[in-house]
Amino acid sequence: MFFSWSQSNSFFGVLICCLFLAIASPLSAENSKQEKDVAMQEFIDSLQSGENRNDTNIFYEYIAHPVLALVTWPMEKFVVPVIETALYPAKPPLRYMLNEQVLERAIDLISFGEKNQIMLYPTLVITTGTGSLVGFTARHKKLFGRNTERLVVSFSFFVNGNWKMRYRFSAKKIGGSKLNANIKILQDNVKNKKIPPPQTGTMKYHSDTSWGISSEFNHPLFEEVDVVSGFHYRHRKFDAPPKGLASITCGDDGPFFASDNCVDDRALNTTFQDYSWSLGVDRNTVNNENIPTSGNHVNFWWMYHWVTDNRDFHEWELTLKKYFFLGVERYEITPTEQREMGDLNFSKIKKTLKYHNLKKQIFNRKVIAAQLRVAQAYEVYEGRAPVYALHNLSNDTPMRGYSSSPFRDWTKVALCLEYRFPIIRLVEGTIFDEQGIVGENFNTFELDQLKNSWGFGIRIARRDIFLCRGQLGFPGWGPPVINITVDTVF
Repeated sequence: MFFSWSQSNSFFGVLICCLFLAIASPLSAENSKQEKDVAMQEFIDSLQSGENRNDTNIFYEYIAHPVLALVTWPMEKFVVPVIETALYPAKPPLRYMLNEQVLERAIDLISFGEKNQIMLYPTLVITTGTGSLVGFTARHKKLFGRNTERLVVSFSFFVNGNWKMRYRFSAKKIGGSKLNANIKILQDNVKNKKIPPPQTGTMKYHSDTSWGISSEFNHPLFEEVDVVSGFHYRHRKFDAPPKGLASITCGDDGPFFASDNCVDDRALNTTFQDYSWSLGVDRNTVNNENIPTSGNHVNFWWMYHWVTDNRDFHEWELTLKKYFFLGVERYEITPTEQREMGDLNFSKIKKTLKYHNLKKQIFNRKVIAAQLRVAQAYEVYEGRAPVYALHNLSNDTPMRGYSSSPFRDWTKVALCLEYRFPIIRLVEGTIFDEQGIVGENFNTFELDQLKNSWGFGIRIARRDIFLCRGQLGFPGWGPPVINITVDTVF
C-alpha cells in the first residue's frame, strides 16, 4: 500500500466533496447555453442603453447582498475614502492617461500582425531581496490562423543573474471534437532557491537547474464539468548554493531534515528524474477571466510522482474561487461615462468622497472575489521525498505580503478575500486580506501558526486582456512588499 487508510480516507473525502461542489446547482447544457446567451445580450444592451442591471436572484437579494454589504461597510465608509484622498497627488498622470487614452494606445503599440493577433511587451516585478526581475512576454492569439490555438512565451531575468523561461501552447476542439490540450515547457536556472525548513522559521538555500515538459488534456464530462488528465516530466538538478548563503544542516533544520544523511535523502545534491501522472475535475462558470464579476471555479486534482532513487510521493489540491457582484449597475466604466466624468479636480474628488455619492457612483459597482486553497502531500518512502513535495504559502498563493515562499510543509490551507471597485475606465481598485497556514497535517494546525497578509492596489485590464496589477502587501504589521506584475492571481 502506498498510503495508509487514514490518508486514503482524507483523499477520497476531498474527492467526494469536490465532485459534490462541481455538480451543485445542475443545469442542462441547453438551458446553460441559453442563459449565457441571454446574459450576454443583457450585458450588451446595458452598455448601449445605460440601463441598470438588477439582480433578481432571491439568494443574492436577501442573504448574500445584506451580509456582504455589512462586511464591506467599513471599507466603503473609511478605507476607500482614505485611499482616494491619498491618490490625489497622482491627479496629473491620471488626467493625462484619460485625456490621451494611454492605456488603449499602449495595447495598440504592443500588438502586431493581422487583426493584432501577436502581442509583445516587457514584464517587471519589483520586490525586496533578489526577487525583482525584468523580462518579456510574447502572445500569439491565432496560431496557424485559427482562434483555437494559442502560444505564450515568457522570459524572466532576475537582478542576481537567475533566469526562467516558459512556453505555453493551448489547443481547443482538437480535430473538431470537444478535447482540449495544454502543453508547457519550462527551464530554470536559479542559483539561490529558498528552502524554508518546516517548523523552524528559518530560511536556507540550494541551487536549481531544471527543465521539464507537461501535457494536460481536458474533456467535458457532464454539464459544465470537465475531466482533466496529464503527464509531466521534470529533469531535476539540485546543488549547493553560492558561498555566503546558508545551506541545510542535517539534524538542526527541523523534522523534514532530521536524518544524518538528509542532503542525499532529500536529493539536494544530485540529478534525478520525476515522472508524474495527474487526474482531476474542473468546473468553471466565471463570466470573464480578465475582469471576473460573477460565477465560480472549482478545481480538484491528484498527482502521483514516480521519482528516481525511491523518492516517490503523491499530492492533491482543491481550489475554490467565487465572485460576488453586489452592484445594481454594470461593473465596468464605459468610454461614454468616462467622457461625461470630465477632467479631474479637487472639488470633484471631495464631492465624490461624500458617502452618499460614493454609494451612488462607485459602490453600486463592486465585486467580492474569494479564493480557498487546500492541499496535502504524502511521501511513499519515509524520509525520501524531495523538497518540492512540500506545499507552500507564497506570493502566488496569494500571500502578497511576502516576496517568496517562506512557509512550507506537507499540508496547506489558504483563504483570500478581495474587494474590487472601478476607479476609472480599465482601472480597478482592490483591497485584500489573506490568511494561510501550513503544517504536518490538518490535525496539527494551531492558531499561532496562522499567517496574515493584507493590502491594497490596482488592476489594469479590459475584457479581452489583463495588462498588469500593482499592489502593496503587508505581512501582518511588517514592512510592505510591492507587487507589479502581468500575472493575475485570481
